[in-house]
Amino acid sequence: MAEVEAYGDELELPYSVPTHLEASESIGPIPHRLWAVRLGAWMASSMALATLHPTDDLTRALVQWGPVLALAPFGAWWLHPPPEHGLMTSLRHLTRPRLLDPDRLHSYQRMRVENGAVYTGTGEACLTVWRLPTVNLDVASAAARRRHRAEWGAFLDALGHEVTIVIRARRMRRLQAIFEVFEHGSQEARVLAKWLQTQLGDRPLIDRERLLVVPAPDRPTLQNRCDDIRSSMAQFDWRPIEPESDNELQHLVHAFWPLRPALDRLGPAMIQRKQRELIVDGEYVRTYALRDFPATVTTDWWSHLTDGDLPVDVAMEIRPRNVGEGKRHLDRREIALATSRPTREREVALEQVRALAMAMERSQVKPFDVAVTLAIRGSTRTELEQLDRRLRQRIRDRGNATIHLLTWEQLEGLERVVPLGRLPLPRRGRRVETGTLARTTPLCSATLQLEGGVPLGEAGSAPCLFWTRAGQKNAHMAVYGGSGAGKGYLMRVYHSRKMFQHDVSIWVIDSDEQHEYAGRFCEYLHGQAPAIRRAVDVDQVPISRRSRAVVWDLSQCPDDEYGAAVVRICDRLIEYVDAHQAPTDFLVDEAVNILRSRDATQRLNDLIQRGRHWGIGVNIVTQLPSDWFGSHLGRRVHGLVDSWWCGQQNPAEVDAVASVLRLTTEEKAKIEAATSGVGLLATFNGRRRAWLDLFDKVSLDEHAMAHSTRTAETRRRRVGYLEHALTANGQVEICRRWCERYSRDCLGPGAGIPVLFGSVRVSDERADTGVARAGDPRRPGRDSAGRWMFECGSRRERAAGRRPGIAGGRSNQRRAADDLRGCPADSYVGRSVRDEPARCLRRGVQLSTGRDRAIGGIVQ
Repeated sequence: MAEVEAYGDELELPYSVPTHLEASESIGPIPHRLWAVRLGAWMASSMALATLHPTDDLTRALVQWGPVLALAPFGAWWLHPPPEHGLMTSLRHLTRPRLLDPDRLHSYQRMRVENGAVYTGTGEACLTVWRLPTVNLDVASAAARRRHRAEWGAFLDALGHEVTIVIRARRMRRLQAIFEVFEHGSQEARVLAKWLQTQLGDRPLIDRERLLVVPAPDRPTLQNRCDDIRSSMAQFDWRPIEPESDNELQHLVHAFWPLRPALDRLGPAMIQRKQRELIVDGEYVRTYALRDFPATVTTDWWSHLTDGDLPVDVAMEIRPRNVGEGKRHLDRREIALATSRPTREREVALEQVRALAMAMERSQVKPFDVAVTLAIRGSTRTELEQLDRRLRQRIRDRGNATIHLLTWEQLEGLERVVPLGRLPLPRRGRRVETGTLARTTPLCSATLQLEGGVPLGEAGSAPCLFWTRAGQKNAHMAVYGGSGAGKGYLMRVYHSRKMFQHDVSIWVIDSDEQHEYAGRFCEYLHGQAPAIRRAVDVDQVPISRRSRAVVWDLSQCPDDEYGAAVVRICDRLIEYVDAHQAPTDFLVDEAVNILRSRDATQRLNDLIQRGRHWGIGVNIVTQLPSDWFGSHLGRRVHGLVDSWWCGQQNPAEVDAVASVLRLTTEEKAKIEAATSGVGLLATFNGRRRAWLDLFDKVSLDEHAMAHSTRTAETRRRRVGYLEHALTANGQVEICRRWCERYSRDCLGPGAGIPVLFGSVRVSDERADTGVARAGDPRRPGRDSAGRWMFECGSRRERAAGRRPGIAGGRSNQRRAADDLRGCPADSYVGRSVRDEPARCLRRGVQLSTGRDRAIGGIVQ
């Protein structure tokens, strides 16, 4: 029965690793190895005495006790690997050359990349390398972790050949991103660079790649193994990325060596071999072997090595063993332990051996030989020693696993970390079962730090470095989120930093009358924000090489001109990119507006299909993902974008898009409960996912530029529009007297004056006269107590073919003020307001927390 915590959530119970399978045997109280060494020493001494017949006492003592002293070090039964292994490796190290130049690296000279395979130079042996997807289990429930363990375990049980999984940790220069922002030259960029310097501090930035190495004795066998692995991964919706060319495959292998000029062959240029480390092309490298697992583990127990802030390369070699062979091995162990001296260690070992043998007999688990190799890298010896101390301390603090320095085997250890298909190191592996291996998953990742990425909030308690041109198939991105989810805030911060850091131009279509992009955002980037009222206005806007930030303000563009204006903007964008060869991001705010025009829909579809050939990244933003995915364009766009972000949404919207976004149950629940600025960021076609937290991760200047919170001045200005309408009719004093009276009665002394401004709709029976009523009981669905919502007819909007109403923007508020001039005072206050003023006031305050279509405020 599963245990639950105080809040009722299921807990993942620790799994006991069979760590006592290699418990030392004994004959009586003496360990088995010590017995063997003593017996060998006695036999060697007796044979020497019988052969030499020494006459003096000194010679006799040397012949009698010399073999004993010589073999005594080999009696250390607690050493793993045994002492004779160290002796042989040390002797082999003494006979090998210390400096390996290209002429002495014969094995690398025979390697070649051909037809999508790396030939190792040993006969027809070859291998291939795939990029693996990742899964974020950092905030997953016990059920999600159990499901992932089952999938990873089933994949391993289906393997019939050896594979190697390599996690390459590439340290990024923290100051590189700050320097690039500073070099932009603008005052805003310099202020941001100083803030980033303080924010990032000494926190390391690490980019990790997870690779699957599939070796085979020949090319046909490799193809068959790849087909089997591909079909096995398809069952769990894992989508690995296979290299598309020989150059890409060669780059994957070259990435494990230090940066150097490209050579025509694989491998390093120069290696200096030492006892405890290597110097590879000027870089210090030290390798280790994982000897013992912790006594108990949970899912992804080694995340401090594979996803932490420590730059460690990890290679896990997995060799499936025959179940019959594993059972015979366990039988031999059980017999040897049963005849040993009774100890607590022996009792635990016998329990684990019998339980594991019974599980194998029932086909519940399979045996594997696993060898885990670690590698750290430093530019200097001092840095290497610091990383060594951090690694050992981290291992001691997290589960007390055991690692051994590969003394005299540094080069052999490094070749196991690099995807070269080398055989495992002798005496460095462990025999484990599926349960332990399933919890040692290499696919978990909660951080996101891409090479050359833009610092953007945090993910997995680490700085997030993200941008859409970090090796993705295209630079397109989609942003989904409800009102107030922070999608606009994210886009403004992200694109402003990307423009400073990488000098990527940004073109925006802003249809919002609050000018979220055409206002402070455009001023912050020193861009231009032309107001477009007709399609022909687009051609009259001057565009030059310096037009890095262009925000096309279509808030006042009528519907019949909107589509043609968007088409013309796309044409000018292509002309700009072709003329100046400038990488550009094209952002469409509230993309559902595009669906109103067939020409604009077709043009955007063509742009997102061919944009990567021009260096254009299309960014789609919408707060109605269900409507967006319900269109052909929305489904087509999401199928082409390689990155997307999903913020807080109501449950109905999340349910509608869960299948399209491939959301798990935990991701759906977290999206529904997300706060502003927190969302799921997915890139590389959804293979890498991280929870991005942007809250309180921006500078003061950026917040002033990016936020869309209505300030007191904004509220006062909108109240001014209403007062202007009432003053035109001579009724402002009546409304003020009513508001002041009932604010005291309902909200208490000192409360502000509740004022409603917002959604103006047409009453059908008064549309032609321009007179409206509030809370008309004759209309179904209306609040008979009176909503604080003004209704008015608008002949101009009906003539323009638009739905009458005010969306909350400045220009529409002015039109509403003009429409309200001819309405009598009773139409504003209404009989129901006079009858039940307290209820109406409470309703107005409730509406003040609603969406833009019914906005209320308190004027202090």
